[in-house]
Amino acid sequence: MAVNVWESVPENPSFKYLQNIDNWKPRENLYQVLQGISKAHVESFNYVLREGLTRAVQDIVPLELELPNEDRIKLEIRDAVIGCPTIHKDSIQATDFRVYPVECRSRGTTYKGKLQLTVVWSKNGIVQDTIEKIVGEVPVMVKSNVCNIARMTQKQLIRKGEEPEEFGGYFIVNGNEKIVRMLIMQRRNY
Repeated sequence: MAVNVWESVPENPSFKYLQNIDNWKPRENLYQVLQGISKAHVESFNYVLREGLTRAVQDIVPLELELPNEDRIKLEIRDAVIGCPTIHKDSIQATDFRVYPVECRSRGTTYKGKLQLTVVWSKNGIVQDTIEKIVGEVPVMVKSNVCNIARMTQKQLIRKGEEPEEFGGYFIVNGNEKIVRMLIMQRRNY
């Protein structure tokens, strides 16, 4: 006995299920899957923030100079730190100096933090001074440890204009979301 599947379909279309708001929300387990997709990207960027920059700086050979009076000057980069995205402290009307991803998307700017280096210089082997200097700005991954929305609840995200289910793992450059692919595939030339 064959069952006709079309018997259960009504003759006239109905908008009955379109108006139910729960039909448009992702299921709770789907939210966890989305969070897991970007987890590798976020953890990788957090490793760079925690240890990677410091290790990279340790591989830079110190610069040594000899002056005409035979004094030896040595410049050594000791540490590098990426800070949270902020606006300039001299902004007159700002009440909160933190920058959020939604602002960068709408303004077409980059979500970036300041790169600060710690440089030590010594003369004839005796440390003279330690200098901390901001040398540039680096894009910050959304939901990483230095991201301003990393530890926000869903209600706080909504108040700031962000997506409540934000899962991160990407950069915002000139207002556009950019990802770093974890897999590199060979390009096929047909």
